Amino acid sequence: MTLAGMAPRAPSTDLVVDVVTSDIERFWRTMDEAMGKDTVARTSLIRDLYIRAGSAGLCDWAGSRLSTPEAAASRLEHITRERRQFYGSIRATTLALTESSMSEAIRATLRPLRVVCPDALFPDVYLLMGALVSRGTISRSGILIGVDLCARDAGTSLDELTAWERATLAAPRAIPHIVVHEWVHAQQPRARHPATLLHQALREGAAEFVARMVTGAEGLDEEWYSYGQAHERTLWREFRRAMHGTDVRAWLYQGATWNGRPPDLGYFFGYRICESLYRHSPDQQHTFRRLLTWDGAERLLHDSGYPDR
Repeated sequence: MTLAGMAPRAPSTDLVVDVVTSDIERFWRTMDEAMGKDTVARTSLIRDLYIRAGSAGLCDWAGSRLSTPEAAASRLEHITRERRQFYGSIRATTLALTESSMSEAIRATLRPLRVVCPDALFPDVYLLMGALVSRGTISRSGILIGVDLCARDAGTSLDELTAWERATLAAPRAIPHIVVHEWVHAQQPRARHPATLLHQALREGAAEFVARMVTGAEGLDEEWYSYGQAHERTLWREFRRAMHGTDVRAWLYQGATWNGRPPDLGYFFGYRICESLYRHSPDQQHTFRRLLTWDGAERLLHDSGYPDR
């Protein structure tokens, strides 16, 4: 599955997206300044030198993921102290993300989407040190990527990490994929509340389907995908019984595991439904755009033909 052949005849204007990396260097300067200080002094330095002096994206991250600058500083102080070896092992890897090669890789990944969807939103991208709370999200400022969860390589120290952190930690080459996933969320209309499990699974599944079309899931090894493929029929019977309700706890956003299964298996069914819709569409360009802006989970499931096709 690729975007080949879907571009309109008229050429699109070039993509203009800022990739902001200044928060990474500021984080490490702050860590150097805080070295040897007590907890109170470290927390104050992180708040003043990193968070309050940070980019618009970092300010949004602190507010949406960590509630306030003070809470964000406290979380970062605790995490960097408790995961000292881990953070030391990713310093060079994260600083390398400030080089132009990563910014260009992100723009190069988004550029085909600019051609296929010239009227779509293309927010700026912020690469930041995010206290191990999430790989990515969106905000009013743009697409926010927590690169401390995207810095895995052969030299990364994993002993201090929780099971969820180890499972979530991706390689730097996965960052363009994560950016595309969040780019799709930036296009999607706000979910109606209370949103059903099916609706939320389709939001995530559409984002993942588009990202995999564009990048081939480079740098990712998601357990929900391989486990879902191996147990699809059994899991579908369970998902179908729950999908019209609003309780997502057994399928989405659980953390490390759920009853011995990988988390986020709702992503798998959202992905498979979107894949079925796209593969069997007579107008794949129209369907691709529909996956970005759809509304009506039941209708999309019906039109997909899943799981009968």
